[in-house]
Amino acid sequence: MLRTTALAGALGVCLATGVAFAQAEPDNAIKYRQTIYETLGANLTAVVMNLKGEVSFPDAVGVHARTVADTAPLVLPAMEQDTAGRGSAETEALDKIWDNWDDFTAKAEDMQAAAVRLAELAQGDDMQAIGAQVQELGGTCKSCHDEYRD
Repeated sequence: MLRTTALAGALGVCLATGVAFAQAEPDNAIKYRQTIYETLGANLTAVVMNLKGEVSFPDAVGVHARTVADTAPLVLPAMEQDTAGRGSAETEALDKIWDNWDDFTAKAEDMQAAAVRLAELAQGDDMQAIGAQVQELGGTCKSCHDEYRD
C-alpha cells in the first residue's frame, strides 16, 4: 500500500512537472534537468561509497537507493522539452535525444526499473546483491550517456 501511494505520488509529480515544464525558458529547463541528474548521481555515489567501505552509513543505503528510485521517473518529463540549440546554459545533452525520443525513452525506462529494483534490494542487508544491482543500474546510465551525452 505504501509503495502504491509513493508511486502514485511520484507519478503525480511527474505529470505536474511535465505540464509546467513544457513552458519553461530553455535555460531553466536545462538547469532543472541537470538538478534531476545531479540528485541521481549524488545518491548513487553515496550508495557506492558505502558499498566500497569508504564511509559507513549502512542505514542510509536504503534512503539513498529510495531517493534514486523516486527521482528516476522525473527524467523523462525533465527531458521532454527540446532545448537543442536554445538557451545559453551549458549542457552535455546531445540534440539527437529529441531525434531519437523513442530510444531515449526506452533507455530511461530501463534505468527507472533498475532504480526501483535497487531500492527494493537496499531494504535488506545483502550488500553483494545491492552491489550487483548498482552495476546493473550504472549500465543503464552508461548506455544513455554513451549515446546521448557529450
